[in-house]
Amino acid sequence: MAASWFSYLAVVPATIFLAFPPVFVQFPQAFLIAVALFVLPPAWIHVNWVFNPEYLFTSNGARRIRFSEHVEAQVSLKSNIVNDFGIPRLPVDLRTSPSRGVGGADQSAHLEMTLTRVLWDDYLYIPGRALIPAGPFPKRTLSAILEFGPDGLMLSAGLWRPGVVLELPYSRIIGVWNGSQIKTIDSGGVLVVVVDSGDDDLLFPFDVVRVTPKQSPRAAVEALVRLLEERRQGPTATVEGRET
Repeated sequence: MAASWFSYLAVVPATIFLAFPPVFVQFPQAFLIAVALFVLPPAWIHVNWVFNPEYLFTSNGARRIRFSEHVEAQVSLKSNIVNDFGIPRLPVDLRTSPSRGVGGADQSAHLEMTLTRVLWDDYLYIPGRALIPAGPFPKRTLSAILEFGPDGLMLSAGLWRPGVVLELPYSRIIGVWNGSQIKTIDSGGVLVVVVDSGDDDLLFPFDVVRVTPKQSPRAAVEALVRLLEERRQGPTATVEGRET
């Protein structure tokens, strides 16, 4: 890789100089600008290819994430109540019973779904920032893995060097919904987890982007709802006072 770049950096200036010798001798600034135009774009692509492949190759196209009051009103009960954007109202009570979805589930299917590919986007960034204001969250959309651990949910983002972005203990989760049941989300392919932040109920919509070939995103979300409800009523779900 280094040899290729050294060769490229030698060939580009030589080619430019040999093609236009009088011009670039008289105007060295133009020569440097021409070199930069031939070197910087491929260098930018190469750096992202090596260190941030998801920036170039995410299925929906990577984009920057920014705070938005419009999105906040869709994922925060407190902001939703007072919003003036005409966004549908969230249910006043977002709590669900842990026993609501339990029973008749295929345990082998649950084992396969303890790791689920989702998407880190502004609908997760904004409630995450409200729950953990100092969290070092990614500022662009990324492919992510949602893991159902023994104590809580763990979200790892990134393809090249994935790192833990968010952890949600089961003790903080007060509701689990299919996105089609929440008017501000309105998608059956989204798992919605409601977290009590102390002074607000925050919705974390996990957009399921990859499932097994025989399972649709909607079926995957229904299975994930059942799985999460089962985990919530386990022995670790009753522990109080655990911090995120």
